[in-house]
Amino acid sequence: MKRMSLLATLVVAAGCGSIAAEGDDATGDGASDGAGDAVFDVADDRGGADVDATTEAGDGAGDGAGDGAGDGAGDGAGDGAGDGAGDGAGDGAGDGAGDGSGGDSGDAVVAVCGNSRVEPPEECDDGNSNPLDGCDNECRFNCRGPGDCVDGNPCTSDVCDLMLHVCGNLPADIVCDDGDPCTVGDWCVDGSCVPEATLPWGYPDRDDDGFGDASTEVACAWGLIEDNSDCCDAASLVNPDQTGWFTEAAPCGSDGLATWDYDCSGAIESQYPETCAACEGTYSSCRAVPGWQPDAATGACAPPDCGGGAHWMEGFSCTWNTTLARCAINGTPAATYRRQGCR
Repeated sequence: MKRMSLLATLVVAAGCGSIAAEGDDATGDGASDGAGDAVFDVADDRGGADVDATTEAGDGAGDGAGDGAGDGAGDGAGDGAGDGAGDGAGDGAGDGAGDGSGGDSGDAVVAVCGNSRVEPPEECDDGNSNPLDGCDNECRFNCRGPGDCVDGNPCTSDVCDLMLHVCGNLPADIVCDDGDPCTVGDWCVDGSCVPEATLPWGYPDRDDDGFGDASTEVACAWGLIEDNSDCCDAASLVNPDQTGWFTEAAPCGSDGLATWDYDCSGAIESQYPETCAACEGTYSSCRAVPGWQPDAATGACAPPDCGGGAHWMEGFSCTWNTTLARCAINGTPAATYRRQGCR
């Protein structure tokens, strides 16, 4: 009670100017610090030693509670200049507890990549902008194992330096596949897949007649040829250079198909014309036309198909027949049985 009476007296004696000056500090420190500091400042202005001792004890308790709640927003500027010099030991203890709790309540630690300090959730922070030196520009390790270093090149060995967290892709000396079906003996050389040889492009010549199969797609392999004009690569007698005549069809493969187009012309030619033997001309000049033997009554004939047979007449003579008023065959000429050849 004595202390309170003395404080009240000093406040009244100090005058309005001293109270108004301390009002700013009261706003920053809170209710308790406002009362304690106001008494201290009055005594300080008057130079009273006994009063200062009393107010120091008061501020020790007052700032401890008051600054804890209020300094988070306002005590930074006010107490820094006023309380720091005037409160002494009392305000030092009070502000230490109050300001520490109030000031930290509004701040949050934010990681900054590139400041050379590893702050969660960073894995690293080397302070530079090189993303391949083990610490990338998001402050994450470049690698944690070889699985992070796969470059997709079959001719490199992918490794991760677990000390530096740096990837390495070392040239490998192994068999590879360059993806080209027309190369063989592919091998890794200095990190690249290099073929030993390149196969020729062409067509198969299964019957070895020098003409490639026209029915296949171009491919690459040993033994292929550039030509693809053979219409039946299963029979060597069938090829564009054929000039012979044949009475049997040529087999073309295991599917049972056969062809009469031995010269691959796209059309079937007959060895003997599909005509009947006859005499042509006038009463003054008759000539014989070789052909298939005609029917004696009708004069018609039936030429055989490829491989078929009939009698063929040639080497006969013709004269003018006045009864028939046309050229006619002399006598009964011989006829030879022949099979129709084709190509």
